[in-house]
Amino acid sequence: MSVNYGIIVVAHSRLAEELVHTAFAVLGEQPNVAGIALTSEQNLEAVCARIAAVRDAMQVDGYLVLTDMMGGTPCNASMMLC
Repeated sequence: MSVNYGIIVVAHSRLAEELVHTAFAVLGEQPNVAGIALTSEQNLEAVCARIAAVRDAMQVDGYLVLTDMMGGTPCNASMMLC
């Protein structure tokens, strides 16, 4: 039996998008992998909603969320949703 996982990278500025872009350059485009860039204008609720929307759009058995630093908004929002 195959298990299908998604990967969501959440980070400040464009870090998440660039990490995903770099991974795709090496591995090729991958399904169920997303980078979410946070801006300074977004509050915690907006970030949670964006992560939840990406998570819910993935047709996967589970997902891995990677963030840039413990205690930051990306990490805090991700922990609230898991």
